[in-house]
Amino acid sequence: MQFNPKTIPDNKEVKEYLSWRATCVTDAQSKNLVNKLADSICVKSNFAVYVGMSQKPQKVEDGKAFFSADTKVVYFSLTDKEGHEYLPLFTSEEELLKWTQATEKKPFRMLMTFDDLGPVMITHTRFSGAVINPMSDNFIMSRDLIARWMTRKRIMLDAAIREVMKKKADEGQRD
Repeated sequence: MQFNPKTIPDNKEVKEYLSWRATCVTDAQSKNLVNKLADSICVKSNFAVYVGMSQKPQKVEDGKAFFSADTKVVYFSLTDKEGHEYLPLFTSEEELLKWTQATEKKPFRMLMTFDDLGPVMITHTRFSGAVINPMSDNFIMSRDLIARWMTRKRIMLDAAIREVMKKKADEGQRD
């Protein structure tokens, strides 16, 4: 995770796939879109989140922040009508500002990858999941979906590693 980034990456691919949701009319189209969206979210994206801190970090010379061991991080959340809490994730500065205008708090920003999301969901069991761009796209990822996508990513990475190892072994046999 990156704390208080100067710029928020623009996750155009995720935004594009989210905009396609309304155009899917068949199960095959929906499945294809979900696969593309999962790949983009799980591998290529950095999301901005708002957090509160029990104390401000200390800056060191190389520009990195140092947090004392007793610093508590509080993730801002949104609650639906049924009382379920979701971690809001934002794909761009534009999306982030939509929620900033809805809150008077001045929270810190943090960049989070999909790999960062799993530990947050495990540690903060109050979250029912995460929601991408809650003020526009409102794409909800349940805890179960996040877990399935994490498993899918691990399986795909394991397969890629096996392929590279096989290729190296085959090259070694030719020498």
